[in-house]
Amino acid sequence: MKFPSPGVMALQGQVVTQDVLASMEDLEMARRDALTAARQSHWRLWFIRQAKAITARTVSLLGDLEAVAKARYEAGKTSFQDVIRVQVNRELLEEELRTLREQQQNTEAEIRELLSLPPDTPVGIPQVNLATSKLPSLQTLYDMALASRQELRRLRTRIGKMERMIEMAETRILPSLSLGFSLYQDEAITQVGSMSKQPAFATSTTASTGAGLPKRPWFGAADAYLREIRQDRQALQEELQQAEAATLTRVRKTWFALDQARRERQLYQQSILPLSQSALEVSTSGYESGSVSFADVIASYTLWLNTHLKLANRLSAYRISLAGLEQAVGRSFSQ
Repeated sequence: MKFPSPGVMALQGQVVTQDVLASMEDLEMARRDALTAARQSHWRLWFIRQAKAITARTVSLLGDLEAVAKARYEAGKTSFQDVIRVQVNRELLEEELRTLREQQQNTEAEIRELLSLPPDTPVGIPQVNLATSKLPSLQTLYDMALASRQELRRLRTRIGKMERMIEMAETRILPSLSLGFSLYQDEAITQVGSMSKQPAFATSTTASTGAGLPKRPWFGAADAYLREIRQDRQALQEELQQAEAATLTRVRKTWFALDQARRERQLYQQSILPLSQSALEVSTSGYESGSVSFADVIASYTLWLNTHLKLANRLSAYRISLAGLEQAVGRSFSQ
């Protein structure tokens, strides 16, 4: 009886085990978030490099257009305003190109921070796979998120710890079902045989507080602590339900962003990009022959630039949203 109850000791070990499992979930969350941040920075860097190339190409095209405008102005076929407009648009794009270079350095610094690399470590060209991944259905993603998201598993672990604490408290606080008549004392004395000094087990009960009362009448003094633990468990269960609902909402929003990026990517790649290229070629040749106004030429250049930037942005946004969706689900399901 002097030795601690083995049942309580087992429960204490299970409580510690639940703490360890919760810490492991914290570690998995840190790994997941770091991996997601690295993937998203990788694709932002890819987009910035694409935007630089597209902007530089547009600056080169505007340089050619400026030469055409100057030639037409010298021939008296257009006004000097056309030359000024081309120069203004070209200088604006050159300034945007400088901004993109600075953004690239910022993104490279983020990658070095995530990888714990020295500040002077060069970052290479991102290697990408632009193929569209086959995604599970939305209901499958819901089921995967409820089973795999680390925040939910950590809450379930905390609830399991609280349940074992309640069981341990009930074991210590509530009166036992046995009066202890057949429990041996941990004493090195003779308890059996003709030379026994005392009976092997109790032969009578004592009720110091009165006849008919339990032997441990003060067990209810700690009942408030037990009620508090039960209320904490109920609060954690409510928090788990709220977290599950928030997880489903987050999965739905990230899936929508991913689907939107996929649809817009197809639209720009299959329809708008070829049309903008055709408009640029027709307006450029028409302006050289004098059949197209300068405003239409600038509009076609702007459309060509915006279309290529939008397509690169949608390609990057698709992968960024995919990384966010896998972060919301709590596991990877893409190639």
